Amino acid sequence: MKNIHINQDTMNKGFDSTYDIKQENIVEWFGKRWNLYDEIDVNHLYYTMQHASYREGLYNVLAGDMVYEDVKEFNAQRKAMTIAATQGKPEYPTGFNYHINPDAEYLIISIGVEPPRREDCSYLNIKEGFKQPVHSYPNCFVEDFDITVNTIQEIIREKFPDKFLNCNPERVIVYASGIYAGAGIALAGWTGYTNCYIEHGENTYSWRSNPHCARHRKAKVKGWIYNPALPHKMAIVRCHRLRQVVSQITDPIRHLDDWPELRITYAMTPEQPGLELYQDYIWDYKNEQIQVVKPDFKQYMKNLTT
Repeated sequence: MKNIHINQDTMNKGFDSTYDIKQENIVEWFGKRWNLYDEIDVNHLYYTMQHASYREGLYNVLAGDMVYEDVKEFNAQRKAMTIAATQGKPEYPTGFNYHINPDAEYLIISIGVEPPRREDCSYLNIKEGFKQPVHSYPNCFVEDFDITVNTIQEIIREKFPDKFLNCNPERVIVYASGIYAGAGIALAGWTGYTNCYIEHGENTYSWRSNPHCARHRKAKVKGWIYNPALPHKMAIVRCHRLRQVVSQITDPIRHLDDWPELRITYAMTPEQPGLELYQDYIWDYKNEQIQVVKPDFKQYMKNLTT
């Protein structure tokens, strides 16, 4: 058998070219370079971020920054995440549950989070399923957007027929917050419902427009490495994976002209830690369709119903 000689210099040059830090798809975090085009790299990066999140939370526990009940919840969550990561976890679809109040005038469609309960409303809650790769979240509102929208319409047709096919669209409120902020705006726009209450969070998943992705690229130009906090690292990974999805879904704030009837009440507290760049983003694209208010869903409903 003929011996094959591998030139180490050639190997090094090939590696350096693949992981050239000047490329947009290369990040340097946790002492390593990672290729966002490489599924294996991204998978290991995701679990590295999860472990870093665990260590960060553990530090807060040991420092006494968390009360006993929070510690118990923290330990339970991290244990479940570790088991899922190491032993595998079966995928399950996005779930939809609802509460029908026959006397209710309003239907609240909530995404990923439970809205404040009101006796004068019916509810349709959308709970994200578990789907690999988990770092693509929110899957059901971005990658599987059409399936989610169609399922919502089927449930509304069957359970809330007076709200089906934009009958009484002013009587439907789309509610979202946190990582689902942008998804809530997109869902309201695409379904034709005109009332949208968003609590401040990740309001764009666009690889081009997300402010942390923009900082990542600007750092490349200057020869720097952008090394943000863990949630923003995850946002960069997520946006890169969703870069082929149409911007009307990943970046709905920039497409409000497509939905001129949509009215967004955007609730936020100024300078919320970790969300400052998303705050700037909403102000950059704010128009007459967006009203920025302090978080107060009770007051929002009062204004809507009077």
